[in-house]
Amino acid sequence: MNVQLANEVAASSQCLSGKDRGKRKKKRSYVARLRRRFLRLHPRERLYALLTLAFILLIGIGIVWVLVAITTRCSHERTDDTSSIIGYVNPTQVDLEYPFVDSYCKAFDDLNDLHLQAAKKYGVDPEKVDLETEHGLQGMLLVESDSLIMVNKLYHSVPYLVQEAYYLLHDISLDFARRLKFMDIPRHRLIVTSLTRTEEQRAALQKVNSNASKNSAHCYGTTFDISWSRFDPIEGKEVSDAILKKHLAAIIKQYQQAGRCYVKHERRQACFHITVIGHPLPQDSKKK
Repeated sequence: MNVQLANEVAASSQCLSGKDRGKRKKKRSYVARLRRRFLRLHPRERLYALLTLAFILLIGIGIVWVLVAITTRCSHERTDDTSSIIGYVNPTQVDLEYPFVDSYCKAFDDLNDLHLQAAKKYGVDPEKVDLETEHGLQGMLLVESDSLIMVNKLYHSVPYLVQEAYYLLHDISLDFARRLKFMDIPRHRLIVTSLTRTEEQRAALQKVNSNASKNSAHCYGTTFDISWSRFDPIEGKEVSDAILKKHLAAIIKQYQQAGRCYVKHERRQACFHITVIGHPLPQDSKKK
């Protein structure tokens, strides 16, 4: 019985190997026929055949390149669309070629009293802020990392802003991205280092930082800090932080001149300290 089974296995393997040899033989014969047919051609006809083949290959490569370019562009457009806001139009017209040639400290030297005055006017009541309930948020919106900004790890603040400040941060980051694209500079995200502080966080910060204000504009949900010493590269090679800082300053300066915000150039914290002054917003505005 075992001998018979072994013979059957051997016979089937020989059959399979025979089929494989047959397939290889057919393939070789097909290639050989093409080769013989090509060699029979007149030298001029051979040249035409090779040129035709090369032309077809070039067309194929061109089509693939165009498809890749279209796909990449559509991907970038979808990325920008994810950060758009339904029903909201930026009221500030920004010149993407605006040159920033001023001193940072002189151009962005709005006094802390101005920041605090605007924060009290347009912000929430710090004593009534409760992050656990919708009512306690007092209409503040959650700020999350997206294609335009990266929210840094927050140690002394929470990722919430009042609507006016939320939209201001969105507008600045979107115009910064548009400026980089216009200047043919690789895309970088802005890094947000501080947002709204609760009373507990303010008190804890004062224990470790004696310079921390007892009554900071950050407590009202109207103020955020954008780093000018670090940027997050998301495509292409990294660009000098000094160059990116100048482009960011050119955008922020125009918002300051348009009356959208107060700005303080913070040297120790290496950030632009920005407080929204406020502007009318559509009632149905909401983030996608």
